Amino acid sequence: MGRTSPYIPRGAGRVFWLRGLLWFLWPLCVCSCGSGANGGTVIIVTLTGVDSNTRTLRATSYLDGRRELFPVEESGVTQFGIRLPAGSTGTYRVDIDALGDDRCSFAAGRGEQAIGDQSVVELTVPVRPLDVPTCGLTVGTLGAGQGWVESVPAGIRCGSQYDTCFAQFQQGAPVNLRANPEIRASFDGWSMGCAGTGGCQVVLNTPITVSAAFGAMPNQSLTGMLNRSPADGFYRPIPE
Repeated sequence: MGRTSPYIPRGAGRVFWLRGLLWFLWPLCVCSCGSGANGGTVIIVTLTGVDSNTRTLRATSYLDGRRELFPVEESGVTQFGIRLPAGSTGTYRVDIDALGDDRCSFAAGRGEQAIGDQSVVELTVPVRPLDVPTCGLTVGTLGAGQGWVESVPAGIRCGSQYDTCFAQFQQGAPVNLRANPEIRASFDGWSMGCAGTGGCQVVLNTPITVSAAFGAMPNQSLTGMLNRSPADGFYRPIPE
């Protein structure tokens, strides 16, 4: 295992396995096209402890706690790289998951490195077996309204319109999701892994994706709200 090459492609915002076969551009798609313009810091990640029978490795990259790229998957490698956009600083983190046939993680590793004005940074990440396998939960928000989704146990807090969040939870354990619409928004329901407008509970025997739709409510005048007579006797006007 461990097919690698020293190939470093030009441009910023790309994840590349050092075989030169996988270029991942979204969302860090800043291109440095001039002669010698190689973008920001290149991070070379070397993995140790990877079992020779591991079929798929997944890498998820973060900068200062913000996920910079969707998880990238590849097989048969022990080294890969990411080129950050020019001027990127902070703490780079990469989470590694070794995936089984059920697409859940049976081994994992994490590495962190402070990023400044370095041109190349090397990071070694040990991958170790997990006591309990974990499965991925992906949550997305959509629609014209504003709202957020949070999980119990903690791990997912997905807000704003058309946001996507990802977290790992113990395999076979239930995870509860709650949708929270903002003022002048409504929760219109779940799709994919859940349905309806109530609570959402998923059991992660395999990776699951859930979407939450939020709608925008029409503006209501203060007078119109005050003319109502709610059952509990309280008036809750929504300001213009």
